[in-house]
Amino acid sequence: MNYDALSTIIYVSKKDKWPYPKKFQALVDAGVTSYEVKIDRHQAEYRGSFGTWLEPTPEGLSDLTINTEFDKNAFINGLKDHMAGKTTYVEWLAETARAGVARYVVNMADRTVTYYGINSNDFHVEHVPKMS
Repeated sequence: MNYDALSTIIYVSKKDKWPYPKKFQALVDAGVTSYEVKIDRHQAEYRGSFGTWLEPTPEGLSDLTINTEFDKNAFINGLKDHMAGKTTYVEWLAETARAGVARYVVNMADRTVTYYGINSNDFHVEHVPKMS
């Protein structure tokens, strides 16, 4: 696995709006075991058999302010819209920040994405379905 291949997966999956299970599987196949994204400055760190890789900040994204109130329903509605292709990744990040999500952690082995508010007691877990 080389960093160029990982970079290509990230770029193409966002540009072409891949369904998340497809992107997830491509990352697993590339050797990613987990990754974490800090929303405010979009610090995305991928870990795996290759070591650690930091994703460049997406074009058009400026620093975001995380709402101190964790609005789980607003977050879930924004996530559904994003999964339906109604928002870009950058738009989704802004909506996520407004809903009070500060970071998310993806665990490939457990097939989970855990979204955390500023207070770590505020969180929401999504399970990533297998591709059919």
